[in-house]
Amino acid sequence: MEKTVEQYQKAAEQGDAEAQYHLGYCYEYGKGIAKDETQAVYWYKKAAEQGDADAQLDLGMCYNNGTGIAKDEVQAVYWYKKAAGQGNVNAQALLGSCYEYGIGIAKDEAQAVYWYKKAAGQGDADAQYDLAVCYYSGKGVVKDEAQAVFWYKKAADQGHADAQYNLSLCHNNVVEEEEEELEKEERKVWIKCNSCGESYFVGNKEDWQKNGLTYECSKCGGKISVHFFGLCNECEEYVGFVYPDFADGVINFAKLAVESFSNPLNAFKSLVDNIPSGNYGICPFCRNAYIQCPNCGVPIKNKADAEALSEIYTCPNCHIRTR
Repeated sequence: MEKTVEQYQKAAEQGDAEAQYHLGYCYEYGKGIAKDETQAVYWYKKAAEQGDADAQLDLGMCYNNGTGIAKDEVQAVYWYKKAAGQGNVNAQALLGSCYEYGIGIAKDEAQAVYWYKKAAGQGDADAQYDLAVCYYSGKGVVKDEAQAVFWYKKAADQGHADAQYNLSLCHNNVVEEEEEELEKEERKVWIKCNSCGESYFVGNKEDWQKNGLTYECSKCGGKISVHFFGLCNECEEYVGFVYPDFADGVINFAKLAVESFSNPLNAFKSLVDNIPSGNYGICPFCRNAYIQCPNCGVPIKNKADAEALSEIYTCPNCHIRTR
């Protein structure tokens, strides 16, 4: 190795850029010669000024780290640009990082992505990872999770640990989203005919959104008007609140309440007696309706649970008990 250093020394002194770079490298790391970072910078600069891309990269790193020369991030970027412009993959990746975080140059995430792409395209695993992060977060580029996964995989295939971890998270998120979507699609919508008491489901949530809110009972042929749907917290199925027969009842409730105002207890008893029993109920005071899920039996009140005590229900809004 010492003989090689001597050869580099002679060639470097004669102006050979490649020899100057190698001599600088030997000085920086003490290869075949006493380590001397100042001399390393001296020979890197000689080669860099002649256009040697490797020397430009290493000189930039010396400026960035303060190795053998005063730390100067602006000068570091200057030499990274020189090397990156010649296609040096490491310089391209480092320049992208400088643009991303505003090191030695004004922060510019779009430029960061530009240089990450250059380096990633040449197979640099760190640049592939950084590019994936940009795509995933929408930093300097339009958010694109498919592209993020693509570049995570490129880096992961080269053994990049962070890319492997993030790739696994992406796959888990996709699986969870697909499972959640499938679960939603498989949820049944239950409705019950007030006329004959038949309970059945009419499809999934998407079906009733498309088909509207009016159904025909499959047993008696009666029209069923669904006023709204609630999600049962117990079995997570959608239940239609169907009470077409309640319209006249509500009016009667109001009349009874007015006529019997002087005797609230009798009024309440009359109102309760007029409420259809079974799976439907409506509070005579606050008029909140409830329905019992035909699937699990849990009573639901307009997007909220109602308390059930045998066949007696407590209105979750005004706490009046009724059957």
